[in-house]
Amino acid sequence: MSRWYLTSSKAAAVEASSANERANLRVSGEVAYDGCYGRTYFKRAIATSNFVDLGEDGFICSAGTLIYDGQIGAEALRHCYNAFIEGGAHAIQAHALGHYAVAVRHLNALTIFTDPLGAFNLYYFNIGSFWFASNSLSTCALALPQRKIDANKLLVTALQNSMPGDETFYSGINKLFGTQLVQIDTGNRTFTVERIPESADARSWHVGTVQEAVDKYSEEVRFVFRQLTAVGPIGLFGTGGMDSRTILAALLDQQNTPQVMYGVGNNSLTDFDFSDLDLAKRVAERHGLVFQQLDWSGDQPYHEEKLIQLFQRYGFQYEIYGSPQSFLKALDGGISPYPALLLGGYSPGFTSAKPWDSDQTRFTLDDLINDGLHPQARADRDRCVIGKSSYRSTFAAGVKSSLEWAGIDYPDTHASLEMFVKAKLFLLIRAESRLLNLVNEFGNYIAPFLTKKLYDPLVDIPLKFRSKDEFQLRLIDALQPDLLDFPFCSSYGLTRANRKTFQLIRDQVIPKKSFAKRVVGLISNPVLRASAKMVISPFKPKQDHPAMQLRPRDPAIIAAYGHDVMNDPLGREWLTSTASLTPKELTRIRHYLNGINTLGYSDR
Repeated sequence: MSRWYLTSSKAAAVEASSANERANLRVSGEVAYDGCYGRTYFKRAIATSNFVDLGEDGFICSAGTLIYDGQIGAEALRHCYNAFIEGGAHAIQAHALGHYAVAVRHLNALTIFTDPLGAFNLYYFNIGSFWFASNSLSTCALALPQRKIDANKLLVTALQNSMPGDETFYSGINKLFGTQLVQIDTGNRTFTVERIPESADARSWHVGTVQEAVDKYSEEVRFVFRQLTAVGPIGLFGTGGMDSRTILAALLDQQNTPQVMYGVGNNSLTDFDFSDLDLAKRVAERHGLVFQQLDWSGDQPYHEEKLIQLFQRYGFQYEIYGSPQSFLKALDGGISPYPALLLGGYSPGFTSAKPWDSDQTRFTLDDLINDGLHPQARADRDRCVIGKSSYRSTFAAGVKSSLEWAGIDYPDTHASLEMFVKAKLFLLIRAESRLLNLVNEFGNYIAPFLTKKLYDPLVDIPLKFRSKDEFQLRLIDALQPDLLDFPFCSSYGLTRANRKTFQLIRDQVIPKKSFAKRVVGLISNPVLRASAKMVISPFKPKQDHPAMQLRPRDPAIIAAYGHDVMNDPLGREWLTSTASLTPKELTRIRHYLNGINTLGYSDR
């Protein structure tokens, strides 16, 4: 399902329905009884059933991707409803697999919750007797009687990729954590937010050796991937990096032959690398897999009218990769054949940050906050954010709220490395979930290692086993050893696995502060600086590389969006200039400003 909304107001339901109709969404189900009105919508590219009407007993619906015992759609929802009757929301979370937002009505009780990690978005507000809930922030905001913007939270959301905590930049709209549920009594018209009781997991991951941990974890991986492969044909995005390579290893271990896809853009808004592309092709060819190179190039910067159209169609989540039309068309049925399930590697469990390799042994709460704070907002950096103190306070408050709802008792001082890693990875979940929320608007998408069954062990495994990528490399070896024959593409360049030590050997290490980069940093004009970066880029392909026909558009993006942001009242309130912002950062800010201006907002 792409979206659903539920509300106590018939008038709000009519307005939300009109907005979703303008977004070209197809209705899959409808709720209309005293005290509760709403609609559910099919995904844009496939028509997986996502609403089950149970007559007088109630209904169940979901957005996102929900798998139950290898089944998806109506049958999975019926199993979920029966599990809910037996054990409530926790019973579904403990058994279902995926990223989802579920609403279950049983008699007069309406219960709303997400997947246990809260990777899938669910927004809500409750004003007196008027409540509204949806997985679309723009739909939720449209229903507000009065839209007030918190400027600091909006900037944090744009720069950090997400706002930590349960509050959004719209006053009154909250975002549900996976440990929470919304409980509504439609008869008595009560609305409460409660914590979902979590039963203790009796399994321990504190085993004696790294190989024991790998053997134990690989069984969990096989259990999950048996369910994934039971759904139907699978499409996998990329195989050049370690995370998507790990997913491919698990698929091949199940004798599954996924369709391998790799998107190539024409600007830095799209994550791609020529070495990564070549590796993806080579890996697919070795295993006889269908490989499809996707065109994700775009004609950004977009004019105002185009930005408004994109927002009205996709809401705030449309900013991924700068929303190139070819990317959206590929997701909207352009991939051929279109997979029953799409998989991707994004997950903080295998983050490139690798906090477990830190030499520091004790951490304060300030250490955690400063670690996650965007470089543009750090007090020790001469960057463009004006109100650094207010920005940090807003971010810190969200961090504390997140830790509380996660049940992470992080001390102000002397937190262990294990506690720091656990907290840092949890805070990364929302930032890593942006792509999965957008892709689920079109098809069924799961990041396997961002499901609780595979994520939790990665947090609990002794950190010494995670050092230098040893655990992940051993896992790939256990599932499909010949995948270690190929190099890996990372932010450090090409690396390869040492089969004796199971550690990565870095064949090409790019200094963070090379002479050329220092020279480029001295260029004050953002357009000239972007052009210079392209000239000195160590990843610049040879002139005869077929991808060279894709012309970079970064200078135009920086110039146009920089102008637009600094002409907006909020932009001038936030920033001294846009000169030090990357194209991605600048584009996200521009898109968020477009969204709030399209809906309109009152004085803050």
